[in-house]
Amino acid sequence: MDDNERIKKIEEIQLALEASVKKAEDQLFDLLMLNWSEVRNNPSTIRRLWAKFAREHYLPLITQFKTDIETVLVLNEEYFAATGTTEKVKSIAKTVSTYVDDRMGIDATGKIIKEGYLDTLIQDQTAKRKVQQYFYKTRSLKNETSLKLEVKELVKGVENKGGVVDRFFKDNVYDTYQEADRLTQNQYAQELELPAALYVGGLIEGSRAFCKERNRKIFLREEIALFGTPEDTFGGYSDKSKGKFDGKPKDGYDPFTQCGGHGCRHHLSWLTAEFAAVRDKTLQIVDGKLVRIS
Repeated sequence: MDDNERIKKIEEIQLALEASVKKAEDQLFDLLMLNWSEVRNNPSTIRRLWAKFAREHYLPLITQFKTDIETVLVLNEEYFAATGTTEKVKSIAKTVSTYVDDRMGIDATGKIIKEGYLDTLIQDQTAKRKVQQYFYKTRSLKNETSLKLEVKELVKGVENKGGVVDRFFKDNVYDTYQEADRLTQNQYAQELELPAALYVGGLIEGSRAFCKERNRKIFLREEIALFGTPEDTFGGYSDKSKGKFDGKPKDGYDPFTQCGGHGCRHHLSWLTAEFAAVRDKTLQIVDGKLVRIS
């Protein structure tokens, strides 16, 4: 499996989750319309309706997400198996799985750990509060047709603006696909002592200058470590003297797991020294070490 195939499959499972989120929002809207009079008269009814929605439609989203991250691990094991060190890759895969599960909040039996990352997604009440607050705020208004349209826009979204669940997932879930892949890639790369990575993910209309500068280029590990700093020799910055670029987190930026920051679609695909030198003629192996010669 090459980097393009791995990333394409990751994008496919993420898009499938996004589609499931949209369907869940449709179900939430239908549930509110079915109980419209009751909710309008008593917005606290949202608690009961949300519990039903969560049980039947929201929790399955978290289960799907959990399965997807497990798929990311499998895809990475297949990617690194192509290096020819199959037995070592299998051994590393177990360590990586444990590490990622710990970050995700999953115990050794596959169950979700209380107060871990996945559990916080399950327990979060942000979307429910937004819906309930809307009904409390509009309780005295009488134009039912207009109110239903506003609820539809709130719950299901409009044009390029996502619905209430989709917005929560954009803030807390979708980036995890790329971060899990980068985290897994980096763990394998360290264990296999791989010296360089391909910055890959393609360009779209909204791609940032930072990612445009790096897309499809190979970087040494020491070069990646300088991303987001004034010492980085590559461009794409809004303020190079501060290592600032659009999308960079204000605190705790890690180039190995965050690449171009929030919402970044790019990945780091780690390479052997021999393969990196073949793909990038500015790289050569000198005295057993991969170096950039120009």
